[in-house]
Amino acid sequence: MRDLDYVAAVTATAGGRALWLGGIAAPNRRLVLRWLRRQALRLADGHGRDLSPASPWLRARDVQQVTFHGSDAPEGLRAWAGDEGRQDEAIGALESGRPALLTVVDPAVGLYVTLAGWPVGPDRPLATRARHPCSPPVRKRPDAVLQCTAVTDVPYYEALLALTTMEGGPEHAPDVLGPDEFLLCELGEHDESAEHAAYLWAAETPDVDQDLWLLWTGTGAHRVYRLAVLPVCPARLRELATRTVTPCAYFDHHPAPHSFHVTDPLGDLITSPTGNDEP
Repeated sequence: MRDLDYVAAVTATAGGRALWLGGIAAPNRRLVLRWLRRQALRLADGHGRDLSPASPWLRARDVQQVTFHGSDAPEGLRAWAGDEGRQDEAIGALESGRPALLTVVDPAVGLYVTLAGWPVGPDRPLATRARHPCSPPVRKRPDAVLQCTAVTDVPYYEALLALTTMEGGPEHAPDVLGPDEFLLCELGEHDESAEHAAYLWAAETPDVDQDLWLLWTGTGAHRVYRLAVLPVCPARLRELATRTVTPCAYFDHHPAPHSFHVTDPLGDLITSPTGNDEP
């Protein structure tokens, strides 16, 4: 397995709430930038208009489409994707350990769409948090724990076998997993004694809720992984004020905390975007 050094993501934010549109992890900054440029053009063109063929790796994680209500945001996305100078600035930011960020605004509905690339790893800080002058306020949970930033590539053939043989697995496993997929650990920050974990598939079984997970420890040549079908965590978060119930998205007996107490560190950066490296 290769060491992965970069993450890219696209989010839409309105009314202080962020919607994850899609993301990837990649081994180098140029793949991150290529993916971000492709997503900028797809979002600008809208409604799934086909682009020129790209590599399977780039097509594997195209983001959800967004409906814009004016030309400001699409024009901003196209201008960024076609500006060589701004592309060079983005590469330089990633190379120096800073985020490459672009936020466009649809003023008609107060919608903010942010494209971000960010270096990850034990020797790099998660984010320098400074607010974008145009970004809306973001509500944060006071009890939230940052998500782990470990990344791994998928053991493709072993994962296909696990998807094919598991009870309630997909009808055609290659449709849900690409040969060059990369996954992030979804757990809250944890020490080295706990395995990293990435969700792969929810089993469609009538009597028990269980999911297929990729779990791993170590890095580089010392990385050890396993694939396991695990029962879903039964924990629930009940909000009396709003009368909502949020289930934990992890497996039973996972390392604490539950998923509803975990916040994506890249998400904080994305929903409060800045192009400056200021404290």
